[in-house]
Amino acid sequence: MRLYNHSSGYGLISILFHWLIASGIIFLLVVGEFILEKIHYADPVSQFWMRVHELVGILVFFLAVGQLIWAWWSPFPHLPSYVKSWERLVAKAVHILLLILPILLPVTGYLSISTVFRIDHDWAEWLEELHETLAHVTIGLVILHISAALKHHFWNKDSILVRMLGEEIIKGEVGNEPQN
Repeated sequence: MRLYNHSSGYGLISILFHWLIASGIIFLLVVGEFILEKIHYADPVSQFWMRVHELVGILVFFLAVGQLIWAWWSPFPHLPSYVKSWERLVAKAVHILLLILPILLPVTGYLSISTVFRIDHDWAEWLEELHETLAHVTIGLVILHISAALKHHFWNKDSILVRMLGEEIIKGEVGNEPQN
């Protein structure tokens, strides 16, 4: 399996970034929506989940920065020529937002609770609202992203989804690369 992206598929590093960040984001969204919305901050169990949410958010932040650098170093593969122009535009916009939001979400979350920057109460509340709004935008984009991938796989019957799963893994060809 290739490490770098190539014209028709993703390399191992991009695939690992994608699935690690996707897992982290889904975890954070579930914890944020279903646990943190219903907590009482004085409760030790609630404090535990808040700390877990913060730590996973920090991890996702660093993974997302790494992914952004990697995307610059090893550009994404091209979409097949049969993909409609409006689909290309939507895919590009969603991909850009899904590269940026995992960086913005932890920053807004951290700043909303930070005592380091001594942000006044009104700013902290605004940042918390922004953090929640960005999380809801992310939920919508993740649903759109997954729906588009499934549409390509089951409706169009093309290889767009398989590219991010790793074609070599699907075909059982890992470790069977031709030797130069």
